[in-house]
Amino acid sequence: YYVRHRVTLTSQQNPAQNTRLYLQSAVSAPFAQIYQDNTGGSRLYMERILPSESFSHLLSYPYNGSFMSMSMLAPGHYIVAWHEGSLIRYRLFHQSTGIMSATRQFTASPIEADDPVDLTPSVAYSRNGRIGILYLFNKYRTPTLDDPPCTARVVNSNIYLTVLNANGVIIPNGESTFFNITQKEKYVCLNGGTEGSPQYWYPRIVPVGQDSFGLVWQEHYAGNNFDKISYAVYKTDGTSAAYKDIEGASDVNKHITPAATGLADGRFMIGFVNYTGPSDPYQLRYSVINTSAEAVIDKEVINGANSKEIDIAQLPDGKVIFTWTSLASGWVAYAMLAADLFTEATTARDLTYEDHPGHSNYRSMGGSSV
Repeated sequence: YYVRHRVTLTSQQNPAQNTRLYLQSAVSAPFAQIYQDNTGGSRLYMERILPSESFSHLLSYPYNGSFMSMSMLAPGHYIVAWHEGSLIRYRLFHQSTGIMSATRQFTASPIEADDPVDLTPSVAYSRNGRIGILYLFNKYRTPTLDDPPCTARVVNSNIYLTVLNANGVIIPNGESTFFNITQKEKYVCLNGGTEGSPQYWYPRIVPVGQDSFGLVWQEHYAGNNFDKISYAVYKTDGTSAAYKDIEGASDVNKHITPAATGLADGRFMIGFVNYTGPSDPYQLRYSVINTSAEAVIDKEVINGANSKEIDIAQLPDGKVIFTWTSLASGWVAYAMLAADLFTEATTARDLTYEDHPGHSNYRSMGGSSV
């Protein structure tokens, strides 16, 4: 019914210090993962896990990157992207031929020498064969006279989209191959935000319909103590309407930490946490967005969820599962919607297990993925 692998980590300097991890899969099925390996110098690997054996493929050595993301383009065909320096780097891999493409790279705009950046990519594959890479583009610098009064560094934050073909080649579109979704020009002080100048977090991208991507991210206004979720629907040729918001109302009504999943009918779902104040602080809510970027289901509540770290996915039968880490118990919890996306198929409940007989749920709080 499941496969579990136990890993024990022991200190070489003090063997009495050790910790134990349990990696568990509900179904013994092939999957692929990417990871950083620091043995003999930092390297980035992709590994395919099969029922009988596994194969590792070196993606980058040396590896000085972060924020890795991977998507399956077709069975056995993958794209892996990561942030390194001031660049997004990516490679494609064909499992059947064993061919790994050369590493390609891009950046969204010219970078001044003293401007370190964050790029944070998220990758998805459209049904028409296009690849979308959505990424956070933060530029940092010391304040100038044109910036708001600030005793720390300032940052200019935007969300960008780049579209590739199935071979990993960036698709030209008029004057630019990079789409600045948010188009913010102001810099904001890192130790106190400027009104109207947000920082962007948690970029997410999912396929929508036959030829579009659903884009989702969080907008954070430090000076106003205010957060909201924004989204857009972009066709793979770069055409789109302006992005829209799922807004919070005040400093006790914030929308944070979005997750997203494409739906089989061509729409997509956004899950997010709604902070509503001390009485019911972290509600789990969701909205369903159609291909015209209209919210056809708006801010529905998953009853009984009290969470921060969430994930969602649609199952083959149309149901949608939500997972989160419960702030009340510290355990992973889940709930399931029926295929109508309104009815609860499974009410919110903790995921309990025994790591050995009579010893249940021995783990610290963390995130979940589904």
